[in-house]
Order: sequence, then C-alpha cells, then structure tokens
Amino acid sequence: MKEKKKKDNSFPKNGKKKGNRKNINKTRVTKKTTEDLVHHLSDSEELLYLISILDKREIDTFLGHYSKSKIKTKNKKLNQMLKKANNSEKLLKSLKKHIISSINERYSSIIKELKKKKKEKKETSIEQLKLIVIPSKIKLFESTFDKKDFYKIKRTLDEISISLKQKH
Repeated sequence: MKEKKKKDNSFPKNGKKKGNRKNINKTRVTKKTTEDLVHHLSDSEELLYLISILDKREIDTFLGHYSKSKIKTKNKKLNQMLKKANNSEKLLKSLKKHIISSINERYSSIIKELKKKKKEKKETSIEQLKLIVIPSKIKLFESTFDKKDFYKIKRTLDEISISLKQKH
C-alpha cells in the first residue's frame, strides 16, 4: 500500500507557501540553530510559525538551549515568554494568550477607526460586514490554535484596515 503524502500546511509570515517542510524538519535543534532561530524572531507571529514546524520534543530542546544562552530576541515580550516557559505546553499557552490579546487589540483599533469614518459620513458598510465575522474567527482560533485560522483573521483585518485608510 502506498502511504498518502501529508499536505504541507506551513505558512510563513506573509501567508504564502515557502520552502520545503521536509528540509526544515531535518534540521536538528542545537545550540547553534537555536541562536540562529532566536536572532530571526521579531514577533509572536514568527514564533507561532516556528512552533508549527517543530514537534514538542524539539520545542523543549529549543527552550532548553534558549534558557542557557545569552542571546535575546528583538522583542522584549518574546524574551519574557521564552524565559518563563519551561516546556512546550507552557510556551504554547502563553503564546496563544499573547496572540489572542494582540488580535483583540487590533480588532478594537479597527472598530475605533470605523466609528471615526462613520462620523465623517464615509461609507463603511462593507467593512462593517467583514468585521462581523472576526469575533467568531477569534473563538475558532482560540479552540484550534491553527495557523490557518490565524492567517485568515490577519488577512481579513489587513483588508479592512487598508480599505479604511483609502477612505479619506
């Protein structure tokens, strides 16, 4: 019997497919690779992507190397998150909380911008309709913690934000 190939669902920051996942998974998590990976981490989205391509054992190894090294990310919140996490489960929990709060902040800021445009008598009905689905998408992401759901939310918020900026 032939084995079915698993679909590559890994997406980088911009939401487009990139590279071959098999090559990424062949990379052993060592002290050197941990330092290289940490050097490139600048936000929680990149950490989500990294976690999605590593298994739990590799995440634990990554965290062990990170805690022993003196290298830090460019983002203070990520540093704190990585230092506090002893294992993959704690890291996933804190990352999930951080990402959801940042999505909610962005959602709130877009709602404020939408209200401002409405006061200026700008047509915002399309943006309002797109915003209606965001809370349910956030709930879905909370339950699945799937990067596909995250990118759908991010893409929708980006579209709405761009649309609102074009209305002047």
